[in-house]
Amino acid sequence: MPADNDLLLKKSLNRCGPEPGGQPTHDISCKSTQVCADYEGRFYAWIVDRAISFVLSFLATAGLAFIVLWLFAYSGGRLVYLHPIWDWLFFLSLVGAFVLTSWLYFSLQEIGLRQATPGKRLFKLIVTDLSGNRITFQQASVRYFSKYLSFYLFLVGYLMQPFTARKQALHDILAGTLVVLNPPTAPQAEGQGSAP
Repeated sequence: MPADNDLLLKKSLNRCGPEPGGQPTHDISCKSTQVCADYEGRFYAWIVDRAISFVLSFLATAGLAFIVLWLFAYSGGRLVYLHPIWDWLFFLSLVGAFVLTSWLYFSLQEIGLRQATPGKRLFKLIVTDLSGNRITFQQASVRYFSKYLSFYLFLVGYLMQPFTARKQALHDILAGTLVVLNPPTAPQAEGQGSAP
């Protein structure tokens, strides 16, 4: 399929680094082969990843709830003396399990060799630092928890992404990360692949 028909390349490419033979457009530390991901590709990848992480988080939360309730039943109801704080502790543990699972889902995959979650891989995206290298666990964690800030600011943190110089959402800026097209989909790599 030609690159012009690719979902992520059908719009004009916005390079994160200097244009070949030209002046640097943004951060000169960026690799010139990096192409910033557009809003559309990131949005579809987000839907896929949110669906997967929700299922995993739900399973983890349900598993924790089952274990706690089983222990409560096994004790013959003796844990009831913890009431009224019992309900709050139980609720907070379920929320914690949900958030922990989602955090590890995103962070561990973005720092991995593929630098991307399944949703991002599906749409040929990777997460890098400002120099095009793999991000650290600290950056991945800041990026994940900053998404809550992006969301609770009436989605402004997400909606600003198409208008920033390197197509960064608020959580990307705070974490010092970029979401770019996977190098094999860049024009240089495609040109090399088509050579005889």
